[in-house]
Amino acid sequence: MIVIKNRLDSHKQISPNFKAYELECHCRDCNISVVSEDLLNRLEILRRLWGKPVSLTSCYRCYLHNKAVGGKTHSWHLSGSAADIVFPDKDRSIFIKLCSKIFSYSYIEDTFIHVDVRS
Repeated sequence: MIVIKNRLDSHKQISPNFKAYELECHCRDCNISVVSEDLLNRLEILRRLWGKPVSLTSCYRCYLHNKAVGGKTHSWHLSGSAADIVFPDKDRSIFIKLCSKIFSYSYIEDTFIHVDVRS
């Protein structure tokens, strides 16, 4: 697990293509966010194979934020093992196929694809 201890770490580069703020909880009330190294590694693979930036709408969520956004009680976001990724403007079907090859689980919503690293 990668731990983001406070908001001062938000602009810290935690991998070649992602900064901490892209993966931390959006509630702005919690002071610690966690991200699975497996998830981050797979996001990096996606970014490298896609060849363009990918935009995350949600990654880690604290319990209160997860509840506020209607997340499932046992959401993979709670452990920093899931991400919601905005669909690209072009080649949506190619992007979905690529995600399904990289991540162990995914499902499609109207504007994003949920991916996680469950076994």
